[in-house]
Amino acid sequence: HDLRQPVSAIMAYASVFKVVAERNDALGSVADGADNILTSARLLDRMIQDLLDASRLGAGQLRLDPMRTDIGIVVQGAVRRAGEATAGRDVEIRIEDGIPPALADPSRVEQVLGNLLSNAAKYGYPGTPIAVEVRACHRELEISVTNHGDGVRKEDIPRLFNRFFRSADARTAGTAGLGLGLHISRELVRAHGGRIWVESSPGGVTAFRFTLPIASEQQQEP
Repeated sequence: HDLRQPVSAIMAYASVFKVVAERNDALGSVADGADNILTSARLLDRMIQDLLDASRLGAGQLRLDPMRTDIGIVVQGAVRRAGEATAGRDVEIRIEDGIPPALADPSRVEQVLGNLLSNAAKYGYPGTPIAVEVRACHRELEISVTNHGDGVRKEDIPRLFNRFFRSADARTAGTAGLGLGLHISRELVRAHGGRIWVESSPGGVTAFRFTLPIASEQQQEP
């Protein structure tokens, strides 16, 4: 929490500098610098949030607020808010007709989707599309995030959702991250009573899939 205060201040001032500089053609380099500061500060803020969530998960203190939830609306919001992470990619949303509501915490489901969209953008081939699909499967909803890239090595799959795990490819490429996003996503999905897994082929398609329970008729709208 103490780390987040100075990071918030950096983001606030960088945002102001960026707006002021963009209004003055002579300050183009200042605007670019402010934008770089803002992007880096947002990345640091996300890392701090991941550390906080991992700590809460480890202590059993991370709470869910499950309710009758329209997953289509959550998916659209998650894709919109992940726009910076997925810049330069077409994100295709495919939602099966007649999808029933899920029993889920909307903000936490959006957090899972944000992590998966960020990963799809980081590890997919530049310019290739990302797909988010929702379908009903028995008594669950299945949500998938798919990208085209080098794929996940077979030997990495058993450890992929482990806390702080980062593949050798990610470390070699210098890809930013702490190795917490997938771990947190797994714990959040499990807390909903769902499952999460990956299907990947080298040089082809990688799909992260997770399930959520379907809400019963007795479970009311919030």
